[in-house]
Amino acid sequence: MKLKTLLIVFLTIVVAYLFSIKAFGCEILIFAKDTDGINGRYDIWDVVVAMPDGQNWGSEERNKNNFFILKYPNINAKEFEKYLVYDSTNNVRRVYKIDDTKLDVKNSLVATGTATASDTKETLSTIMVKKIAEVIIEP
Repeated sequence: MKLKTLLIVFLTIVVAYLFSIKAFGCEILIFAKDTDGINGRYDIWDVVVAMPDGQNWGSEERNKNNFFILKYPNINAKEFEKYLVYDSTNNVRRVYKIDDTKLDVKNSLVATGTATASDTKETLSTIMVKKIAEVIIEP
């Protein structure tokens, strides 16, 4: 009876772990070109939105001439929230963008419109760069 109970506990843990892997990753939608809009400008490599892994993107989002879809199995969508800052004073939709020179899957992403990156929460800050330098006024 103990073996059966241990087996059930073990299988429960394995199943929970497998579900947590799927829920942990995210997919980000990135602008593939510069564009102007009523509420400001999006620049190429701006992150539009971060969604949980398995997002059902529409045909417009899957069009590589408009957007790239970058999958991050090691990063939760919440980790991108701090990079989705809007700056109305400079007429830009995002303060941060992806530094494509540091993106190891750039060629694949541009060629196909989608790619999977190996970055982690710890390396995310190295590929996200601030587009607008802060102005420091000294007295």
